[in-house]
Amino acid sequence: MLSTLELEKANHNELYKKKADSWSSRTNNKEEYIRRYELENLTSFPKGGQHLGGKVRGLAIRKLLEAVKETGRSPSEITILDAGSGSGGLSVFLACNGFNVIGVEISEEGCEIAEQLANKMGVGSNCRFLPESLESMTIEDSSIDFVVGLHTLHHFIKYPNVPKELSRVMKATAKGFFADSFGENPVYHLFHDKEKMARLGDVSLTKTLIEDYLSPFHVTLTPTTWFSNIDKFLIRTFGWKNARYIRPISKVTYILDQLLPKRSRAMLFLSSTVMTSISKR
Repeated sequence: MLSTLELEKANHNELYKKKADSWSSRTNNKEEYIRRYELENLTSFPKGGQHLGGKVRGLAIRKLLEAVKETGRSPSEITILDAGSGSGGLSVFLACNGFNVIGVEISEEGCEIAEQLANKMGVGSNCRFLPESLESMTIEDSSIDFVVGLHTLHHFIKYPNVPKELSRVMKATAKGFFADSFGENPVYHLFHDKEKMARLGDVSLTKTLIEDYLSPFHVTLTPTTWFSNIDKFLIRTFGWKNARYIRPISKVTYILDQLLPKRSRAMLFLSSTVMTSISKR
């Protein structure tokens, strides 16, 4: 019988085989890649994003870039760990912005696609992709300035040794930013792909689960979206092909999101996405 790790690796290898041409066939221009990645992955759905988690993803990357700016160092002096780098989209985006990036991804298939993309974009020297578990990384102690993960925490939270390993490779001043879905609100589960969650071994995140798991760190949770479950329902019902008709409705829910108070336990409970920030104790 395959272990949890082996099963997850096999499932993700199959997943990334289907994504092999998702970015590699589009462009080899850095500026165009940056523009398209920001629009499709880091922009909220009502503003044209192609991912329903675009708002929380964009928030995590903005906070990362703000934290980098506060160091007073240039991107070329910064090393970022992309925790769960998938097929390399975010890693290459960061490398195109001048950062040194180490992507750790359990899937060999994902790492191969990521390396091809990095080389095509001319940033292969800025990127290194490691096909290994976050529980056991071949990265030097205290060598990472920042950690980032976009919708990956709910994948690796089931592996207990990841926080210890992250702490090992992070510098004393290092910070981490994770964008993810959040599952305390029962409504969230009505529209989630339960079959996909089971197949990939995903975990529904809660405040207690995140804080207990990341107990070696100072942890801050920032709730991000509340009405996006309506978007999920509409997309699941009518499909992405009808996204242009759904976006006007989503713009209304986006405005309502901005009116809600952000810093309260009730708002965290109701939120469908959350940004988790960490720093070393």
